[in-house]
Amino acid sequence: MKFVVIGGGISGLFLSYYLLEAGNDVVLADAGRGPVRTSAYNAGQLSSRPSFTEIFARSDVVRISPSERRQNRAWFRLAHRQSRDRYEETASALSTRSLALYEEFFAREKAGVDMTGKILELHSSLRAEGPVDVPSARFLSPKELFEIGYGGFEGGWLMEEKSLHSRKLLDLLGSRISEMGAEVLEGEVRLKSQGSRITRAVVDGDEVDADVYVVAGGSWSRAVCKPLGYDPMVIPARGLVLFYRTGDRRVVDYPAHYEDEGVTITQHDRDTVRLTSFFELGGFDPRFSGPRTDWLFKTVTSHLSRPHRLELSETGVGYRPCTPDQLPVVGRIPRCENGYILTGSCRKGMALAPVLGKLLMGCVLGSSEDDDPLLLALDPRRFA
Repeated sequence: MKFVVIGGGISGLFLSYYLLEAGNDVVLADAGRGPVRTSAYNAGQLSSRPSFTEIFARSDVVRISPSERRQNRAWFRLAHRQSRDRYEETASALSTRSLALYEEFFAREKAGVDMTGKILELHSSLRAEGPVDVPSARFLSPKELFEIGYGGFEGGWLMEEKSLHSRKLLDLLGSRISEMGAEVLEGEVRLKSQGSRITRAVVDGDEVDADVYVVAGGSWSRAVCKPLGYDPMVIPARGLVLFYRTGDRRVVDYPAHYEDEGVTITQHDRDTVRLTSFFELGGFDPRFSGPRTDWLFKTVTSHLSRPHRLELSETGVGYRPCTPDQLPVVGRIPRCENGYILTGSCRKGMALAPVLGKLLMGCVLGSSEDDDPLLLALDPRRFA
C-alpha cells in the first residue's frame, strides 16, 4: 500500500519507519517549519510514568492566555470534566508498551543518541516514599545529590528510566526512513476530498496520490483536518527550551526533574546542557519574555552544586499537541474512508511515538493490533 504521512515530527517518523519495515510505500510530507516547531525541543525523557498536567492550577509553570480561553471554549469545557485516573491508566499502559518497542528499536539501530539510563526526581522537602509506579527507584540523600551535581534538595529519587537527545533521535529516524525508500517532501500540505474519501494531498503545489493518508502533524493537525470536517480538538501547549555551552565540563551526572518547580535539566554530552520548562496555552507564539527565560535559568542553576559557567547557545519553543483529556487521538478520521490521524500526545510525544505508530499501523492494515483495547481509549470519534 502507498501512504502519505503528513508531519515529520517524532510520531510521523516512527510511523513511517514501521510502515516501510512492513513493506509499504511512504511519502512523508512536512511543512518544513524548522526545529523551532518540531519534536526537536522535546525534553527527551522516555519515562514509564504518566505526565498529567493540572491545567487549571495556578503556578509559575502552567499558564492560560485569556485569548486562548475565548477561542477554544469547547476545549476548556471538556478539559474541566476529564478524569485524571482514566488518563493515568491509559498513559501507563501505552508507556510500558512503548518503552519495550524502544528497546527493540535501539537493539537494531546502533547509532548514538546520547542516551542515559537514569533520571532523577528531586524534591525540596523530604519524601518518605518513592514514586509508587517506579519500584526500583533509589533514594539519594542531600550529600549524595551534591556529589552528582545537585544542591539544595532534601532528597531525590534515582530511577531506571531513559533520557536521550531528541534532535539526534529525529536525525537518526530521518536518515533511516530515507535509506528505506521513503520519499520526503517539504511544503505546506492540503488535503483534497470527494465524498467520504481523500483524493490527493497537495504539497507545495504538487499533487500526491495514495491509498491511505495519515495526519500526524502534531499541534497543526487541527488545521490539516479542517477540510475533512473533523476537529481532533488539539491545541498547542508551548514549552521553553534553553541550550547552554558548558565549556566541556560535566555539570550534572544525570538528567533531573525539579518536581516542585516543574523544570528539567539534561546533559547528554560534554559541552551542552538543556533546560526545559513551562506548559502555556497561548497559541503558536514563539516568544517568551525575558523574565520568563531568566526565571528558568535561575531556578535551575540555583540548585547546581558544581562550579559552572554556562553560555547560552540556542533558545527554542516546542509545541505539545494537547487534547482536552491529554490522551492521543489515534485511528480513522470519522466519516473518512481512507484518512487516519495520529496526534495529541501532549507531554508524552517522545515516549509514546513507537507504540502509537504501531497501533495506527495495525488499525489501517487490520493486524492483530486492530482490536487493541487501547485504541478504544484513543478513538478519534470521542471528539467527533
